[in-house]
Amino acid sequence: MLIIHPEICKEDWEYIRSTEVPFVVVHFKPRSYDYTWMNYLFTDHEYGGYLATKSLIQEGAKNILCLREDSREVQFEERTAGYRRALEEAGIAFRPEYILGGDCSFEFGFESVMQRREELARIDGIFAEADLVALGVIAALKELGIAVPGQVKVVGYDDTELGKYFRPKLTTIHQPREEHARLACQRLIEMLESGDAASVLQKVLRPLMMHRETC
Repeated sequence: MLIIHPEICKEDWEYIRSTEVPFVVVHFKPRSYDYTWMNYLFTDHEYGGYLATKSLIQEGAKNILCLREDSREVQFEERTAGYRRALEEAGIAFRPEYILGGDCSFEFGFESVMQRREELARIDGIFAEADLVALGVIAALKELGIAVPGQVKVVGYDDTELGKYFRPKLTTIHQPREEHARLACQRLIEMLESGDAASVLQKVLRPLMMHRETC
């Protein structure tokens, strides 16, 4: 099995373990269950949030909004932690009011900007922790006549296909999904062919910065 799911309860994990069916956990870290014995492949989301924010800072942004998903998923906590680390490293004061929570949607990004028109005079960067949110941000900025990246720079996260075709093309963080899939399947084949479940594959891969047009 390849297990890719954000919320699996303790009882289900214990059942999966008892079956002794080979499995690899990909992408979502178990929140309330010890995963140190599992085969897993995760992304270093703290580093991804750091990369995204550092890129904005290097392009001159100092007042940076962070739009994150309100969820129990560990990955969004880690992305926000990376945002904070980049600010601290650059000597920029962290402002809690610059972190906005909502759902992972185009509408959340759009409304977050439209509801803060008065504040946009001092905002020069926006890190959206999902591409779909970033595209909503850019659409709202366009509607308000605010140039991207001239006046406000935007960085997304996930490197979804849509970001490549949106205008301007979205600068974003690429998750190594293909590498996750390759290594996970390779490990499953090893377990099936050798019957060796004692050794485990445990890797946290670093994401990449995809420089396009919004930053």
